[in-house]
Amino acid sequence: MWLGLAIPGLLAGQTLPARDTLRGLPGDTLFLSHSLIVPQTDSLWRLGGKRLPPEAYTLDLAAGWLVIADSGYAGPWVMGYRYFPSGPRQALFFRKFNLVVDSTAPAPQVDVIYDPATERGETRFWEDAEGIRKSGTLSRGLTVGNNRGASVTSGLRLQLEGDLGDGLKIVGAITDENIPIQPDGTTQQISDFDRVFIRLMKDEYAVTIGDYEVSRRDSRFANFYRNVQGLQFERKTEQSRLSVSGAVAKGKFHTNSFMGRDGVSGPYRLTGQNGERFFIILAGSEKVYLNGVLMTRGENADYVINYNTAELTFTARHVITNITRIVVDFEYNDRYYNRSLLVGQFEQQLGERVKVRFSYARDADNPNAPFEDPEEYQAVRDSLAALGDQPGVATTTGIFELGYVEGETRYERRDTLVNGESYEYYQRSVNPELARFRIEFSFVGLGAGFYEPAPGFNDNVFRWVGPRADGSPAGSYAPVRTWVLPRQLQVADAAVEVALIDRLKLQTETAVSLEDRNRLSSQDDGDNGALAHRTGLRWERVPLGDSLHLTIEATQQYIGARYTNLDRLYQAEYNRVWDLPGNEPRRDEHIGGTRLELDYKRALILSAEGGLRYTGPGRLAYRQVYGVESRLRRMLQGNFTYTRIANADDSLGRDARWNRYEGDIFAPLGPLRAGVVVWIEDKIERRNGIAAPGSFAFTDLKPYLRTVRQGNFSADASFNYRKDREFLDGLMRDKSRAYTAYLQARYRPSAVLNVQSITSYRVLEVIDSAFAATGLDPARTLNTNLQTTFAPKNRLVYTNFVYEVSAEQLARREIRYLEVAPGQGQYVWLDSLFNNDGVQDVEEFQVANNPLVANFIRVVVPTRELFPTTRLTLSGNLRWDLREVIAKSERFWPELLRNTRAVTNFRMSQNKTREDGAGVFLINLLDPFGDSTLLDANYNLRQDLTFFQNSPRGDVKFFWQDTRSKLFLSTGPEQRGFSFVGNALRYTLKAERSLELETRLGRRYTEAEAFSTRNFNIEYVETQPEFILQLNRRLRFSSAYAFATRTNTRPDGVQDAQVWLHKLIFDAKWNLRDRNNLFTKLELVHLRQEGEPGFSAEYELREGLRPGANAIWQVFLTLYPLENVELSLTYDGRLSVDSPVVHTGRVQVRAFF
Repeated sequence: MWLGLAIPGLLAGQTLPARDTLRGLPGDTLFLSHSLIVPQTDSLWRLGGKRLPPEAYTLDLAAGWLVIADSGYAGPWVMGYRYFPSGPRQALFFRKFNLVVDSTAPAPQVDVIYDPATERGETRFWEDAEGIRKSGTLSRGLTVGNNRGASVTSGLRLQLEGDLGDGLKIVGAITDENIPIQPDGTTQQISDFDRVFIRLMKDEYAVTIGDYEVSRRDSRFANFYRNVQGLQFERKTEQSRLSVSGAVAKGKFHTNSFMGRDGVSGPYRLTGQNGERFFIILAGSEKVYLNGVLMTRGENADYVINYNTAELTFTARHVITNITRIVVDFEYNDRYYNRSLLVGQFEQQLGERVKVRFSYARDADNPNAPFEDPEEYQAVRDSLAALGDQPGVATTTGIFELGYVEGETRYERRDTLVNGESYEYYQRSVNPELARFRIEFSFVGLGAGFYEPAPGFNDNVFRWVGPRADGSPAGSYAPVRTWVLPRQLQVADAAVEVALIDRLKLQTETAVSLEDRNRLSSQDDGDNGALAHRTGLRWERVPLGDSLHLTIEATQQYIGARYTNLDRLYQAEYNRVWDLPGNEPRRDEHIGGTRLELDYKRALILSAEGGLRYTGPGRLAYRQVYGVESRLRRMLQGNFTYTRIANADDSLGRDARWNRYEGDIFAPLGPLRAGVVVWIEDKIERRNGIAAPGSFAFTDLKPYLRTVRQGNFSADASFNYRKDREFLDGLMRDKSRAYTAYLQARYRPSAVLNVQSITSYRVLEVIDSAFAATGLDPARTLNTNLQTTFAPKNRLVYTNFVYEVSAEQLARREIRYLEVAPGQGQYVWLDSLFNNDGVQDVEEFQVANNPLVANFIRVVVPTRELFPTTRLTLSGNLRWDLREVIAKSERFWPELLRNTRAVTNFRMSQNKTREDGAGVFLINLLDPFGDSTLLDANYNLRQDLTFFQNSPRGDVKFFWQDTRSKLFLSTGPEQRGFSFVGNALRYTLKAERSLELETRLGRRYTEAEAFSTRNFNIEYVETQPEFILQLNRRLRFSSAYAFATRTNTRPDGVQDAQVWLHKLIFDAKWNLRDRNNLFTKLELVHLRQEGEPGFSAEYELREGLRPGANAIWQVFLTLYPLENVELSLTYDGRLSVDSPVVHTGRVQVRAFF
């Protein structure tokens, strides 16, 4: 067994990497660009989405094909793998794409030559004589048409690895493609799909150009981590290390600290350094701390994170409450200025006792290179310079009188009286005489502005909401423009470590920072510099006998008030360590401390620690920590810590005392461990000798019982009791009681069966009603995650089941449409059929059934409005295949049973308003959308039953699918869905002739509360028989007749329109010599319509065609003028009654390396 597991690693140096983009439907056989796949090297992702679990697909390693059995993972997909080099594929494959055409995911039905090595332009590899392994493609394309402008496309993807000779090695990945894959933060490991770099290595030298990470981790004052793009030089020897880097920083470091919400797992939306609310976090850059403990990312770990929306959600492992402390460090792309980063690091070992380290880092915004509005920036540059070192952001007016411009959002000025007061405000307008103002709005805080976003527009349009009855602002936005001032930070650091004698080390470190908070101004530059210094002496494990050792440590530290680091300077919960108010200003800080640790055989450890923090006259804090840790056998084990903090600030009359008792004490009971976690705190806050807000006390006890030995069964059960007291209205009051039951269990008797569950139930009781005014309410919260997998080795059946309940916050969302190149979208803007005002309203975007003109994509954008909900998720799949357990037979019925294969996939998710009662934790399977508490939901159920799959004589497939969704939008709820039932028949008459028949009955609908023109409810019947003639290996013809009837029904039950569609479809596929191939297709369509439905219904009914005769044709030619050069020529045409002919031509040249 161990040899089989080791083979992939042993042969890794003889294999090559590859990545394929695959398109089709779940259940299709998808061919990879290469065969002979290395075991355990494959990973399959949805394009722009999650990674698929291994059980979701079947991969044939030798033949290089896969089948995605789970319909819950719709394509396209990206497959990464390694393979044994055997040259590129030469064979030509034919495959028919049967794509579903529906309102939620419009897609044309196509029937094309499928050549995995050429059609997708995927990677081809070979090794040249010099030992350089190269892979990749270079493509250039041009698209023209009589109803669109010309567009040029290009792409480069190149991978290099090998030896250039004379010991010089190269590794690289080069591309000019902006790959739209941002990991979703649900896995522990992050794959960097679009990293572009070249790295040259020779002996102890290395040079990297492109994307890389630069960091320092061994410093007290100068640690940092950055994702950058630039140039790096490195030299490493046994005694020294030198690194010099010059780059453009991809992101900015920031940290968020906040308290959790009782019972809410998330998502918690993060904010930027300057109050930004919508930004992208650099994947993998985050560190998440929960109550001071570093968490691990992953669906089966501690948390997941959405990098695109900067939202953090904790898993069922953790019960989040209103006293949970959350700290998140991350890098994000702020896109204000071009930011450069210069870094130099040097480390040298001097003899056996001395080590020195030096570093310098410069992180600077370029004040001459703003990313947005450079002209406007130049206009206000002098005003920004006059602000000096003002921290944060500056504001200027956001009102610009530029005149009316058709197609752009403009406002007109108005005035009104409210409660006798006169107000001047601005309102969106399309009146050319009055709409003269372009206005930029900024978020200024809740209740600090007079404007709010206006729903229903495709642009950021705002409406005036006026004042409240007391005259205070009722909105959160104001017509102002915010400007982030360009900043520069330089940090120089030097550290020396000396081994004085055996076990005794002296460590000293000094750092200087220069922070210019406004590079546009020279004002206040005299105080930019600051100093930090630390000296420590550590005498480690001094023997006091055969079994007793003593460790002594003493430190002294100074940090100037203006000292700043590139990343975090203090530890994650520094304020809690010294009991510092969250809003305390930075001051010069002196800290001294000592620590003693006495250990007996490393089984019993006693420790004592003392510290003093001085920040000026009358401001002094003391900290004492005493701890014991026991690992002695046949005795109570665990750890216990007592912490006492005294903090005084004479300038505020503040005197605080904080006592903490924390411990985990347990007793081993064979395979079990029984224990109790103790957490008790008591804090007295006084101002001028009188008890003050900030005083509190609580007792938190958690007895538990868990298994400690690895085996088939593991469990962790606990019960948590907590009582809180807090100072309110001049008194210490009993605040609340909370009870939490927690159970985590896993049963895995073999590799065949795996059952695991995590469940917690929390009850919060409010003792004193006075705390209700602070927003504290009684609550009951259930979080559970149940997963079951059954996969026997005989492959007879495979089942996977997941049920999850969690308390989350749901953001109300808005629909936006983004413009893309024609043919790359799904929607079109039809202003002329609505109000024709030149302004993009959301209602004016409709599905484009002609894919050649579709130039908008639909995106869902979260707003800042969050609502507490209970989220339910139910998903799973069931597959059974009798071919492995029933022997072949000459009789029909046993053979039919043997060749029967069934696949069931389902996924349902709901967000309900949080209400009392067990019903909120259950999904109504019979009527999942009938719940009145439902805000947001997704429902997908697919059943496939196949007989004689892939048999040479033919096969039969029956299928049924029901997909529905409900969106929680600012304009009101919107429901969409489609369902169908059908069958597909394939029968081979002779080796060269075959028949195919597909029939489908279904329904498509959209119900939008705010946009009635989008609503439709279409029932349809479709059937398509097809005759296929394969004359030889090179030439194939097919002809088909398709009939469809579609009926739209209004909400009142009246059928307002019906369409009859007849199609004659002819196509030919000719495999020419030398891999050249030609494909032609012609569709003759006759459409008859009765009735006049709404616009969207008519679009859906007709597929974008006109009543009467229509024709659609396509010619696709692939040529290989050279062995490694591919030329693709495509011509598409469309003709309808009373409409001009639409011509579109595309040419693309692709070179393979």
